[in-house]
Amino acid sequence: MGSNLKNQLGLGGISSRICNLPTFLEELSLKKMVKVSAGSYSAALSNENELYVWGEGPFGNFATPHRVKLK
Repeated sequence: MGSNLKNQLGLGGISSRICNLPTFLEELSLKKMVKVSAGSYSAALSNENELYVWGEGPFGNFATPHRVKLK
């Protein structure tokens, strides 16, 4: 929940700029997240060591969660 001005909620470009309620991200629904960081961009680390990012940041601009391939 919060501002979505930079797609940091991962809602896929939904026109609403502010969300007052917690929002379900279907892309991450089957994953167990162990760490989350939120701001103008967001990131989450799964228990399987998979990193997902979304929002506008140094990695680019993703309207929905995007898996980053780790080496």
